[in-house]
Amino acid sequence: MNVQSNHIQRIILTIFAMATLFVAYADTEDKNPIVIVASYNPDAKSMSEKIEPFSNEYLAKGGKKPIQIETMNCLSLSEALEWKDRLWNLLSKYYQNGNKPSMVVLLGSEASTAFFSLTQKEIKETPVVVGSRSNNIVKLPDNNVNIHDWEPKPFYLNKDFKDYNIVGGQIYTEDVDANINLLHRIFPERDSITFLSDNSIGGVTIRAHFIQEMKKHPHYKISFLDGRQLLLQEVITAITELQGNKAVFIGTWRIDNSEAITLSSTIEALAKSNRDIPAFSLTGTGLDSWSVGGYVPDFSDLHHNSKPEGSLLAD
Repeated sequence: MNVQSNHIQRIILTIFAMATLFVAYADTEDKNPIVIVASYNPDAKSMSEKIEPFSNEYLAKGGKKPIQIETMNCLSLSEALEWKDRLWNLLSKYYQNGNKPSMVVLLGSEASTAFFSLTQKEIKETPVVVGSRSNNIVKLPDNNVNIHDWEPKPFYLNKDFKDYNIVGGQIYTEDVDANINLLHRIFPERDSITFLSDNSIGGVTIRAHFIQEMKKHPHYKISFLDGRQLLLQEVITAITELQGNKAVFIGTWRIDNSEAITLSSTIEALAKSNRDIPAFSLTGTGLDSWSVGGYVPDFSDLHHNSKPEGSLLAD
């Protein structure tokens, strides 16, 4: 049974509609660019599918500001302590001689996590668009933190960053409450949840969000399988050994402690490891092969071009 949630939140406008904000400036002599920051290789499909439509729409609407593309070249979570400095080094040149970017567009969780971890006054004043990502976000830690033991506080883009100049973008929300209710309806006897997350900033972020949301459900006992600390085979073994009134909640799984990107067949291996323990998906991972169901964000709706109902317009 696949259950898809309509509980999707987005800030103000879609990325593709954001181009209209700058048509009014098209006839000025202001050469300050729009800076698109990609988390990794902008030629990668997931990046190019966002960059090209934005650029094409902007130009089609008469925009004349130059568009600069910067990449953070993020490779793994182990280098996350470098991301703030890496992003500032990319952006700082646009703030020289009294200039500043017309807008910064952030694509990928790594770029947006790094941006909202910066506290420079000029960063907070710059109009910023957040590419399609989760509403929940974390702030990067100081350099003396072991990233594999890091337990960040969750923040939320729709309410915790009023001191930044967020002018648009798209966000979605993983609905933990809806999945808890689904678990209770189908398996009311289950009183323990094992949460699976991988060795990525996405894994860390959804784990922090899950911990926060589960404070509303203290009657469930919670344990974790964390890809920052475990290899794939160790996760498979741990799931195999699960027994009793337990359920698995799937956050995300793509990278284990070895930092090797796993194949889609990995989910099938996890699914086969223990058919007696039901699994629920918060993100769509495992919906076709492992989980019995789940409320997941409607990612297809992120390509909708009109202003969404209930959009978070600034006052």
